[in-house]
Amino acid sequence: MNVKTVQTSEVQDFLQVASGLKSAKGSARAKQIVHRVMSDVFQAIEDLDITPDEFWSAVNYFNQLGASGEAGLLAAGLGFERYLDIRMDAADVAAGIDGGTPRTIEGPLYVAGAPISDGVARLDTDADEGEVLIMHGTVRDVAGKPLAGAIVDVWHANSKGMYSHFDSSQSAFNLRRRIRTDAQGRYEFRSTVPSGYGCPPNGPTQALLDTIGRHGQRPAHIHFFVSADQHRHLTTQINIDGDAYLHDDFAFATRDDLIPAVAQITAPEAIKARGLDAPYADIAFDFTLTHLTDVVAEQIVQRQRAAA
Repeated sequence: MNVKTVQTSEVQDFLQVASGLKSAKGSARAKQIVHRVMSDVFQAIEDLDITPDEFWSAVNYFNQLGASGEAGLLAAGLGFERYLDIRMDAADVAAGIDGGTPRTIEGPLYVAGAPISDGVARLDTDADEGEVLIMHGTVRDVAGKPLAGAIVDVWHANSKGMYSHFDSSQSAFNLRRRIRTDAQGRYEFRSTVPSGYGCPPNGPTQALLDTIGRHGQRPAHIHFFVSADQHRHLTTQINIDGDAYLHDDFAFATRDDLIPAVAQITAPEAIKARGLDAPYADIAFDFTLTHLTDVVAEQIVQRQRAAA
């Protein structure tokens, strides 16, 4: 159709009624957002000549997406979560804030309430044939001062690319722990080198990615929330160097400053000192937190998260 209707008074008035702008009830902020989204969708229908068949196909897709519980996965895969980070990075630059560890996406697989340990933790409670990983470092402020009592909340997939809680074959909180840093701001954990993974192959996220010609693979990575009193909460993750998808992450989470070196420890005396009988992977990574100020918020994103 070559007809143009969006800018007519009839449609513009209709948009105000449908979004609640002409009602005295409800949330003014919600009305503003709904009106903008509806206006943009109406304009897209007109500009792209979206047919009724295509529109109802999209409605059916959203029903499938909700039933699958993959909305958070799709938000990452279409770059919405990365874009929110880009905006927060830009706000930091505008406020003159720098020096902290880069943020990157949380993803949809966090589970609240992991066991807490002091200084050192072992994450793997289930048997796993993957390579042993020792990761360690220090949490500091932007001046380099170690932060004692900071909390390093860590979670990652097993060597098959699966997460506990969402994978019924794993025990509760496998590969999930919170570690309280020691008096020198240090943390350390023993775990298993995670594997990368892909979107569920028969799910709606992968179906849409297939339609637009994109893969749904993530490189191996480890997630973190890092927090300390009077400092901003940090949401980030590191990637395992050498992964085939390291710079081709479907969720757009890779950042150059979040790719630490992975050392392969083969010296017999070092292996023995760790109580191991085979070589292991070692990652050293320090976190830097920025201070809270009167104009800088905590930046803990409020979103629905799983709980055990």
